[in-house]
Amino acid sequence: EAIAFTNLVIRQVGSLYSLVFASGSLVAATSATFNVTHGPANHLMFKTQPGDSTGGLLFTPQPQIFMADLGGNTLNVQFTVRADALRPDTAHGETWPMLGNHVVSSTFSAADSASLVNFTDLAIDLAQPGYSLVFSTPSAYVAPLASRNITVAIGKAHHLHIIKIVINATSNFPFEQQP
Repeated sequence: EAIAFTNLVIRQVGSLYSLVFASGSLVAATSATFNVTHGPANHLMFKTQPGDSTGGLLFTPQPQIFMADLGGNTLNVQFTVRADALRPDTAHGETWPMLGNHVVSSTFSAADSASLVNFTDLAIDLAQPGYSLVFSTPSAYVAPLASRNITVAIGKAHHLHIIKIVINATSNFPFEQQP
């Protein structure tokens, strides 16, 4: 009686694989050797997750991202990745995209043989816990990748800023508009 398999999978790319089938006291049967190649691009993966940061300073470490197939195998392909920040809406428990210039949004391409995107300038200047960086490609077939929750702390005071300026003043009288 023949047995048919419908869900055998090997996720690791390699060569000279063979399958061995055994059952109780029967003589085992070994398949011919075969190779397993990578599948099509399916998702992005982190080599290095972005670290926490201080407002306005670069994330340490900066993220490193590679393209993978369904089995998680690294693909040696050229691709472009965009990074965008999301921050939590604490009132509604949702996330929403950063508005304005609170994130240094970057786009990098993998052009080396390792197909690794190395970000170098990612930073968020608005201090808040619970950010998530979302990395995406232009391809509709590749799922986006979200980082762990990132905390951006308040940094050291850097400079003073004058909110109200003195317009005119009269000697020995208080300024009409106090700074």
